[in-house]
Amino acid sequence: MKPQRKHRPKPEAPDVSLKVGDKVKIKTLGRFGEVIRIDENSRQIQVQLGKLQLSVEPHDLEVADASLNRPKVSASVVDLQYTKRATVSHTLHLRGLLAEDAIQKIDKYLDDAYLAGLSSVTLVHGKGTGALATATTEHLKGHPQVKHFRRGSVREGGDGVTIVTLTD
Repeated sequence: MKPQRKHRPKPEAPDVSLKVGDKVKIKTLGRFGEVIRIDENSRQIQVQLGKLQLSVEPHDLEVADASLNRPKVSASVVDLQYTKRATVSHTLHLRGLLAEDAIQKIDKYLDDAYLAGLSSVTLVHGKGTGALATATTEHLKGHPQVKHFRRGSVREGGDGVTIVTLTD
């Protein structure tokens, strides 16, 4: 008896009826967003979900009801913020990491903190040789989610921490 081959459906081409600016529902997330780009080569559709951009397969989208035109902050983004806020700490510990690894953790953490709606966070890098503190400072300069940053006061951890204020 021959083993049966599983038939894998061919990826769908982006829905030609979709256009940039259309409101869509991402079925797997149950969230609404806006089409910002349609890439016919990769068969992906870029969707803006609040401040988050997602690359979505066409089969995972459906055109949203026209009545779903919402202001910039939709209920779904607020729901996502509350979910993130419950799981994102106000402090990220970096002590003992190499600068390169710390930078990667900082980027992910700042994305999560920003999405959670946190206004400020503390990065704990320790004092040590100062290499991690310097790498952290250099990375935060010009970071899109950072409004400003400073070393901690004595009561906050002094030179061993950096306090970061996130953009609105």
